[in-house]
Amino acid sequence: MNPAPPSEWPSPILPLRSPKAGKRGQGAHLLFPAAPSTFRRRERLRSLNLFMPPEAFFSSSTKLVICDIDGCLGPEAQGTVHDAAALARLRRYNEEAQAGAPWPALTLCSGRPLPYVEALARVLGVRHPAVAENGVWLWTPTEPPARDPAIEPAILEGLAAFSQWVRSEIEPRNVQRQPGKECSLSLRPQDPATLDALVEELTAYCEHERLPVRISRTVEWINCDLRMVDKGTGVSRLRAHCGLEREQLAAIGDTPHDLAMRREVARFGAPANAHPDVKALADRVSAHQEVLGVFDLLAIIGD
Repeated sequence: MNPAPPSEWPSPILPLRSPKAGKRGQGAHLLFPAAPSTFRRRERLRSLNLFMPPEAFFSSSTKLVICDIDGCLGPEAQGTVHDAAALARLRRYNEEAQAGAPWPALTLCSGRPLPYVEALARVLGVRHPAVAENGVWLWTPTEPPARDPAIEPAILEGLAAFSQWVRSEIEPRNVQRQPGKECSLSLRPQDPATLDALVEELTAYCEHERLPVRISRTVEWINCDLRMVDKGTGVSRLRAHCGLEREQLAAIGDTPHDLAMRREVARFGAPANAHPDVKALADRVSAHQEVLGVFDLLAIIGD
């Protein structure tokens, strides 16, 4: 017996509904209309007024949406897990997009290590390049991952020495290192009160060694990233690899690091949990948080 095509799979989580929908079950599914054919889906969306004017999150010229992971596709807090049903829903969205459905495909751009991004990209059925480690790596489904060529051998040597210094001088003070990163460091002290002092110490080392590393912090983490790469340079490499124009790209992010993507895409959206600086520069801010916010943004299809 042949398996059913993706367009006939049951929805793994409760459907989003149009603004005009009534009680649960009465509204149309914003991401996956019940009609099996692309033409009938488009007509159904038109009948529900879901083809939005130009001020919508993205337009009919958008071919690819690039999405952050933490805070967008899943929670950022330690000890939390991704919603498996939501990820299954996004895989179905992606497979239908790549089969010709009238919405753009989805890929990833994250500060997470390359193996993490690759694993999630495979779960989501990503067929376009994805950006890992804040622009250091460009992963593609069919080719070896490529490090940004701006990261020269001398810089790699300096990073190795920096990493060893952190291992011997910083980590013994109850500071956790996020494993898997090759050209950057993410550090989480057990005591958040020590964050600022650690930032100053790390900055002083990099300045003394003339290492081109950018030191920044979040609520719980310290990020040490190379100055010549960021999510924007990663998206630029992705765009060149795919042969796409800026006007054909949109992005979704929630932290100031994600704003580097903003300069490389035509439209930028944010979930409700995004940082205020991100919301201020977004073309659209969802009323929903994290992955439900991503669902909301992906459901707005321009024409």
